[in-house]
Amino acid sequence: MMYVKNVLRGLCLLAGCTLPLGGISSAQTVVGNVAVGKSPIASATDPALSKIYVANSGSSSVTAINEFTNAASTIAVGNDPTALAVDPASGRLYVANTADATVTVIDGSSSSVLFTIKVGRSPVAIAVNSVTGKAYVANRDDNTVTIIDADTSGTSLVAVGAAPVAIAVNPADNSVYVANQNSNNVTAINGTDGTTATLVAGSSPAAIAVEPTTDTVYVVNKGDNTVSAFDRASDSVATFSVGASPSSIAINPVTNRIYVPSSEDGNLTVIDGLAASTTTITVGTPAIAIAVDSNINKIYAANDQTTGGILLSVVDGGTNNVTEISGSGRASTIAIDSKSGRVYVPTTDTSSTVVINEATNLSVADSVGKFPEAIAFDPVIGFAFICNIGDGTVSIFDTGANSVTSLSTATSPIFNSPLAVAANPVTSRAYIANAWGGTVSVLDSVAKVVTQSIPIGYSEQDTVTVDPVANKVYVAVSSQNELAIIDGATNSLSTLQVGQYPVAVVVNPVTNKIYVLNESSNSVSVVDGATDEITATIPVPTSVSLALNPNLNQIYAAGEAGTLTVIDGATNSTSTIQLPKNLNASSNYESSLVVNNQTNRIYIADTEDANLTAVAVVDGATGKLLTSVSTTASAGVMAINQLTNQIYVATAGSDTTAPPGLMVVDGPTSVSKTFPLPSDSPGLAIDPATGKIYATVSSNNDVYVFTPNILDPIPLTTTISGVVDDQTVSTAKIFQTKNTSPVFTARVSSSYAPSSATDLQVNPTPSAVYYEVDGGASPWTRAASSSANGANPAEFSLCLSNIPVGLHTLYAFPSYGDEAGESGPGNGSGNASQVGNITAVPFLIEPGGTSGNTGSSTCASTQPPSGPTAESTTTISASVNPQTVGSSVTFTATVSASSANGTPTGTVTFFDGTTQLGAVALDSSLTAAFSTASLTVGSHSITAAYGGNATFISSTSTPLMETIVSPAPIATTTTLASSANPQTVGSSVTFTATVHPSSSGSALPTGSVSFFDGAALLGTTSLGTTLTATFTSSSLVLGSHSITATYNGDSNYSESTSPALIQSIVAAPASGDFTLSARPASLTFAEGGTGTITLTISPLGGFQGTVSLSCDDLPSNVACSFQPSTINVTSTSAQQAVLTLSASTNAQIQAKRTGSRLGLLPWPLIGCLPALGFSATLRYGQKRKRRGKRKERLAIILTLLISLLALGGCGVTFNGLPNTNKIIVSASANNGGLVHQAVISVTVNQ
Repeated sequence: MMYVKNVLRGLCLLAGCTLPLGGISSAQTVVGNVAVGKSPIASATDPALSKIYVANSGSSSVTAINEFTNAASTIAVGNDPTALAVDPASGRLYVANTADATVTVIDGSSSSVLFTIKVGRSPVAIAVNSVTGKAYVANRDDNTVTIIDADTSGTSLVAVGAAPVAIAVNPADNSVYVANQNSNNVTAINGTDGTTATLVAGSSPAAIAVEPTTDTVYVVNKGDNTVSAFDRASDSVATFSVGASPSSIAINPVTNRIYVPSSEDGNLTVIDGLAASTTTITVGTPAIAIAVDSNINKIYAANDQTTGGILLSVVDGGTNNVTEISGSGRASTIAIDSKSGRVYVPTTDTSSTVVINEATNLSVADSVGKFPEAIAFDPVIGFAFICNIGDGTVSIFDTGANSVTSLSTATSPIFNSPLAVAANPVTSRAYIANAWGGTVSVLDSVAKVVTQSIPIGYSEQDTVTVDPVANKVYVAVSSQNELAIIDGATNSLSTLQVGQYPVAVVVNPVTNKIYVLNESSNSVSVVDGATDEITATIPVPTSVSLALNPNLNQIYAAGEAGTLTVIDGATNSTSTIQLPKNLNASSNYESSLVVNNQTNRIYIADTEDANLTAVAVVDGATGKLLTSVSTTASAGVMAINQLTNQIYVATAGSDTTAPPGLMVVDGPTSVSKTFPLPSDSPGLAIDPATGKIYATVSSNNDVYVFTPNILDPIPLTTTISGVVDDQTVSTAKIFQTKNTSPVFTARVSSSYAPSSATDLQVNPTPSAVYYEVDGGASPWTRAASSSANGANPAEFSLCLSNIPVGLHTLYAFPSYGDEAGESGPGNGSGNASQVGNITAVPFLIEPGGTSGNTGSSTCASTQPPSGPTAESTTTISASVNPQTVGSSVTFTATVSASSANGTPTGTVTFFDGTTQLGAVALDSSLTAAFSTASLTVGSHSITAAYGGNATFISSTSTPLMETIVSPAPIATTTTLASSANPQTVGSSVTFTATVHPSSSGSALPTGSVSFFDGAALLGTTSLGTTLTATFTSSSLVLGSHSITATYNGDSNYSESTSPALIQSIVAAPASGDFTLSARPASLTFAEGGTGTITLTISPLGGFQGTVSLSCDDLPSNVACSFQPSTINVTSTSAQQAVLTLSASTNAQIQAKRTGSRLGLLPWPLIGCLPALGFSATLRYGQKRKRRGKRKERLAIILTLLISLLALGGCGVTFNGLPNTNKIIVSASANNGGLVHQAVISVTVNQ
């Protein structure tokens, strides 16, 4: 049943079926997680750029999430980003950095930082009025609000109450409201003239929001659990009791309901603004953030849970029924984009953002004929055409009236097995292929009658494709190998022989080429739409599905062998992508192939094996398989929504385990959800006006409608019409033009009508319209206002550019100034985003025209003033360069321009890099001067930016490199003194260092002094105001220490080191005494042996200290040793040591003689004395030669006699008995000088 797939492809590619709006589940469904930074705390939505921003306080960054792809980028900002605000008009994001006291301004389109602005201390809340382009920053710690002008980037300050913590803007009357937590009031700021007024609130205001349709300000008072409602029109105030510790608020301006959750329990208070009454709803765990989507009247409360559980509670605003969304992580904030139907929930403990698609509904639309199969939709008249093969009828479903008209064979006998249908919204014609009848029925869609039956020949599988640009219809007649070509204007028929068994046809209206897939001959025939002739035949593997991406001019054919062939439409060259084995298309089953023209992703349904069913997702740019999405049953027809990037797959089932259904695939994440159907659905069609998907259900004879979101009608209604010019072809049924840059006018009415006579509800005037063509990832463009400010209705010009030939859809949504959604900590600041419903308008670009946008008088006349055109030049100079740090430097900017254009006026803003220094108004001499003394040491790139005025274009100077240097340091000397020198060991000594500057500077020396013992650092202390620093130590050991002190200097004074101070540490005097005893007192041991004696130290009078042992008066060849050699006395107990004596051989101790000195000499020596005397006598005698010879002879004889008697003892060893020797042992205290001795008698035997 290939005709179903091909009919839908022709419809969706050529008739603009591209708009289901919103989510993919019967209740809200989590479709993915996006990684963000640490501790995400705030979020904001830019509906024009389709971006979600998340402030990551823990990583000083902002994550930008592309809604269309879920791709995320990280932008570095200041420290502790806490609050965000978006200006969709300029595409700028404002980030309040609490720790830095700055606001980072980011260009949303490029996700790059433009500049950083200095604001007050601790900015914690920020809001933007997109109508005036001004941002308001609440500076908590200096009680001010900084106003940032988007045009000039200049700032101004407004004094408010104590501790401003939340801020909200009413764009309807250009007013700003600031909640002051510590002064219990609200400051109202007139955005036009800057004047202020004070409103008395409850205790500790924590959150604030404005209901612009009633001009009522709601203030959440956390301290007394109330909400103050200030009616600004009547200047009255009402107070409502709410739950415990409220800290957040959200408003639905459509229903005039205000939602205030309790942060301590699971209660949510609903305030009815009209009835002035309250209702309490239980939402589970305490809610820490809340947000409203007024387009579907849903309220989201982020639950305070840290483990797996209920992430969000979702309240139906109409019934107050609550559903829950499970998830893990602690939600910190909520961001909603109403136009896309997505909810983003950053979680602080997982550093990720949960992405949720909003509610969907599947229900029976109406009964049609028997066995409905093929379906097509005409978006201009809102009719769906259904082929009922079971009874040979065609049903026309009027989706607006919800009624069905049946065209039976009785009224239209030309129907015979209608199998395929296609609609041309340009001509309001539908074409029905009758398989068995061999005809094509031409149906007048408005009149609901068949005007002609065109014979084309019998065919088993007919494929009908419409080209609304050329007004031609192409039918693949498979059994005759022909392509039937019908002229839509005349209904004339021509045929063209193509390949064998043609099964699919696609048309590229840009190139006017038709591609016919021939299954049996494995080829694609390329037909020239102008001549209806074949220009090429391209071989492909056996294929059964064909699709086209006109943006890239690429054609895709899905093959039975698991291949995807890519044809280059410009060259007819091919490349092949191999698919996984279980992702093969098969001619035995229905299969489908669709392409997202914006993301260039190709989706191929796998029907090869009912047990291995999936949808393959291929990246057309790289040819790689990205992923595959499993289906619960065999996949059949598919359709795609180019605007919301969602894919719809009809699945076929045969039992309860795999029932048939409609599977919805989320394009960015490939997460899917299947909705059960009673039987197979062979046909799908999309209504771009409502976003509804219509599915035929064969066995039930019904059409089911899938509604992505049940939209509440927003009282901002939009009508769009094309602007007629000389290239306009027709405006009868659809706007047709040859102008490739056409202009459309959007007329927006605000109708927030009063509900009662006492209701002061007003109609905030339309402020903006955003538009885009054909959907996709491109940013929405802000339309130019062509009405006076405050007009209602208001008109806007939608000027398109370079639109290719073909059928397109123009989408637009309006706003009254609250189109951006901000959510800070606890959602304490700002209003819920408010945009109107999307309006979808099809239009046709025909060939042969030119681009008339830029030169079109209509477009130019409906644009606002073109802005300044005169050139300006800005230069900058510095009064001193380089300059010393802390000294003032004045920067002077000079703006020059041609005097013929007048005199430049306005403001010059000075920047240091991207950080704003200040803004100064131009004086009459066209100069602006800014002085500062706060620049730090280093080089600074200083620029001056002239903001321009109505005549002169803004200009920025060439950067001036200003150098800030440190002053030359003043020389110093350092001296050092000791508190006690010498000092006893273990006692404290204090060293005092004194720093002496050589001259006085603007400030005294500061810094630190380091103390050293030699090269070892003792410690570092701060220098006091008396220019002294001290260091005390009691850990210096005995001995001399070389102490120095080094002053380490500061930015003004140089370092210096003192001369060395020699510190002496001595032993402390001892107290008490001790005794020394030796046991035994005498010792006898053998020569070559050892002997031991025990020594005892006994303390007296509390003596404590170390005692050293030594021995004296040792004979030769005798040694002594002690174990231990020192005794540490720490108590009153006696302590002992062992003395060991050792003697070598020949070390006998001989007896000592007493009496005369001679007795002290050894006897052998005495025996030698006569010989010595004889020698001496001889020598003496020689000197006395003159004496008498007689006397000589007598003396010689006497000497000889004595020598002979003693000669035997000279040189002979004496073997007498050994005697005792006395050895002295000394015990000396290391402190106090105490010494005690013991005498030991020692005898060594041979």
